[in-house]
Amino acid sequence: MNEIGKKTPGTLRCPRCRIELRTVEGSDGLLYRCAGGHGYMALSLLEEQSQLAERMLSGVEASVETQLAIAGELAGRAEAGGQRHLLPYLDRIIDAGRRTLRVVRQGGGSQE
Repeated sequence: MNEIGKKTPGTLRCPRCRIELRTVEGSDGLLYRCAGGHGYMALSLLEEQSQLAERMLSGVEASVETQLAIAGELAGRAEAGGQRHLLPYLDRIIDAGRRTLRVVRQGGGSQE
């Protein structure tokens, strides 16, 4: 716990290479360095981590949207082709995808 009473994060990772970051005290204050040679001041690390999270959420969103489109197409074909036994399975995939998309969009700050 830190002085504010909040839990301190576990191992910090470099947003570029994902190698563990080490804390270094420098003349400019708190610095972080990884074995890959990347270095960050505390505020720049915070910004890099925010940008990384945004890119990752965007990738998840695109992937889930693709999954929903494919599952919807398969459901339509299953119904038209008389394979109704597949619909409950595809409906579960679609429902899970929609729930995931809702979470990603809420976490990413965009609206559904």
